[in-house]
Amino acid sequence: MAWARYVLDARVMLIRASANRFHHLERDLTFGQWMRDGHELGYPTRDDLEYHLTTLFPPVRARGWLELRMIDALPDPWWRVAAAVSAALLLDDDTSRRAAAVGHGVAGLWTEAARHGPAFPALADGARACFTLAMDALSRVGTDDETSALVAAYYDRYVSRGRCPADDRLEEWADGTDPLSPDPGVPERSWR
Repeated sequence: MAWARYVLDARVMLIRASANRFHHLERDLTFGQWMRDGHELGYPTRDDLEYHLTTLFPPVRARGWLELRMIDALPDPWWRVAAAVSAALLLDDDTSRRAAAVGHGVAGLWTEAARHGPAFPALADGARACFTLAMDALSRVGTDDETSALVAAYYDRYVSRGRCPADDRLEEWADGTDPLSPDPGVPERSWR
């Protein structure tokens, strides 16, 4: 039910006027409003609904598989940390159960997460708890020593301090440093 409400309440990005022509909307129109009131181009079809679903990027998408979109957003080598921590939290049954309990404590804090990230105290506490659980489970899920060391380094550099890699870029920008220059603090990439 929550997914259906999310879909209906989400803004329509484009309306297809024809197979090769799309109409950009100048005013807000949710899919639910479009179904109820229509548009000068008509009412939505099943194809319109299917297209609308492809334009939605909620934190969890109903796609038939688990999609973790944050992994490829992290700089090298930190994406390996996100993959290893996610695997540990999902693959080890005891860790999954315990992490779910931590997650319930921060459920619904999507706006705070988007605005403040790990600087928000409850999210920082949840991240520390989940990382601690994941680090304990890494060997049980077959994580190699090098990746486990990266997870520990990430925890020390960011999670334990309520920080994330974006904080480094913001500090560089504030200091007048080019935030797009290579990061001297990232461990050597010896696995290549």
